[in-house]
Amino acid sequence: MIARRRIAAFLPAAVLATVAVAGAPATAAAQGGDLSVRVGFDQTSGDYGGTTEFDDRYMPVTLLYQTQRMAFRATVPYLEVEFVDPVDSSTYTESGLGDVVLGLTFYDVFESSNGRLAFDLTGKVELPTADEDKGLGNGEPDYSLQADLYKHLGKGSLVGTLGYKVRGEPTGVAIEDGWLVSVGGLYRFSTRTQGSVWLDYRESSVPGGESIREAMASLSRDLDDRWRVQGYLVRGLSDASLDWGAGFSVRRVFKG
Repeated sequence: MIARRRIAAFLPAAVLATVAVAGAPATAAAQGGDLSVRVGFDQTSGDYGGTTEFDDRYMPVTLLYQTQRMAFRATVPYLEVEFVDPVDSSTYTESGLGDVVLGLTFYDVFESSNGRLAFDLTGKVELPTADEDKGLGNGEPDYSLQADLYKHLGKGSLVGTLGYKVRGEPTGVAIEDGWLVSVGGLYRFSTRTQGSVWLDYRESSVPGGESIREAMASLSRDLDDRWRVQGYLVRGLSDASLDWGAGFSVRRVFKG
């Protein structure tokens, strides 16, 4: 049960991390690229359309190497899942290493002559490193490919994302692949502060299940040219979604 939910529980953080990479190409390509480390904490809660209420904590450490034309990232997360058994009302907690996620983004696969329209491409693989016996993963790898289209408008940008996820299917468990769609906008309030809002849609991994729909808002602040802090809030818009979520992260850039 927990492994099926894992597909949905922590996507907000993944979306924001991807946009942070895809939406802000490195400025230090002349020095060979920048290396950065991002540490985060995400809290989500919900029953995801079932009868069991889950409180999840997701603590990712992401290593990012970014140049002007591409970015590679590796995320190693620690998970803690707390839930109440609906039969005896007992509270249980499972924790451990989550699925390691590797991602590669190519910037400006297409860019208009005036630079106002840009198209990025990202591929990701989720390695089955989480403990299947604890229900923290399903023991199978997942693969996804997504395209991000940016329309730059002065201090802001409109963003549309279309992706497809191939989900690993354990023996005896029916899991379906599905489309991922996000629409949103970025706005730079100042040279150091940026906000964003998003609507997100994902097809259910359960055959015949309800789709996942969520609304998100985030705010990030560059403390200087090396440190960035970011926070987000998310609200589920369907029974299969989380009820709510919140998180923050700190990123340290090591200039190339």
